[in-house]
Amino acid sequence: MLALLNNGLIKMEYDNRIMLMDSKSDMIYYTDGNKTYRRTLMNDIIEIKIDDNIRKIRYLNKNEKINVVNNFYHNVKLLSRKYEFLNEHIKNYDYLYERSTDLIKIYNGTIPIVPPDQYFSLYLRISYGCPWNKCTFCNLYKNEKYSIIDFPSLKNQISNLKLYFGDSIKSRKGIFLGDANSINIKNNTLIKYIKYINDNFNLPLYAFSDAFTTPFNDNDFDLLKRYNMKRIYIGIESGNEQILKVLNKKMSPDIAIKFINNIKRHNINVGLIIMSGFGNSNHVNDTINFIKNIDLSRGDIVYISPLKKYDDFSKIIIENNIDDSIEVKNNQFMELKENISELYNIPVVLYDINEALY
Repeated sequence: MLALLNNGLIKMEYDNRIMLMDSKSDMIYYTDGNKTYRRTLMNDIIEIKIDDNIRKIRYLNKNEKINVVNNFYHNVKLLSRKYEFLNEHIKNYDYLYERSTDLIKIYNGTIPIVPPDQYFSLYLRISYGCPWNKCTFCNLYKNEKYSIIDFPSLKNQISNLKLYFGDSIKSRKGIFLGDANSINIKNNTLIKYIKYINDNFNLPLYAFSDAFTTPFNDNDFDLLKRYNMKRIYIGIESGNEQILKVLNKKMSPDIAIKFINNIKRHNINVGLIIMSGFGNSNHVNDTINFIKNIDLSRGDIVYISPLKKYDDFSKIIIENNIDDSIEVKNNQFMELKENISELYNIPVVLYDINEALY
């Protein structure tokens, strides 16, 4: 039995259950020994379990969410008999729902996705949507026109987020600049925003980018580094040019290598995202050869994301005779992971887009 408050987080243990919430009483994590439940700030609850050595996830429906939340706070209540400070943290599903509704209002909409290591950063929305928004495999921003928020809106967002998180904001270990490719913003505007963000938080910055729409020069990277940019996440998807054409990713592997190595040369880490699930191609070999030309080092991450289909993209997969079976996805995942791990002593981990919710 344990309940410990530290840096805005409350860690609890009761029997075989491990629970985590923040000092605003928001449930974050709950495991009962068989299944793990992660609550997102948008109030989705993701069930994670291992079945026959296969990691399986699913979103809970409303009734299931209510049941999990009730169990969570019931355990908090039981622990409060020994740890009196927990009494004020005994909440319910309605409380969490209202909290998520308030946060969505602050962001003026839901948050699309974040990298897995950014679940506990503070998301700051400085732009909406994606400046390219034409990749055939992505439908995250299809209904969102790319736009940049104005400076008064940024100031208002930060002020509201400080009120929303209160003391629990201490648990946030970085700032993620959203949405997709937010650093594509005009340079003088971006630096103005980042300076203000640094003045308010003094935390490392993280952001998505790509290797074909962001016209950075050396001075731009110098400024990003100076103002706390820690890691830039770049969707590579594949080192195979034919697959990149199918994905409508207007990126030459050679240009991407130059762009990424330039980021590294300015002492900014990278998170490279590649995909698995392109059978009947040289995807694995070409992608490994691509990675060999990147100067990866400590602080970098390679994410492998199994291909996900939706209606329009499913047709493209069929038209191009691509084998995207589960076996192909799993085999390519292992091939990529093993080969990249041999090349570099850095994390090479799963990026399941279904889990990547904030």
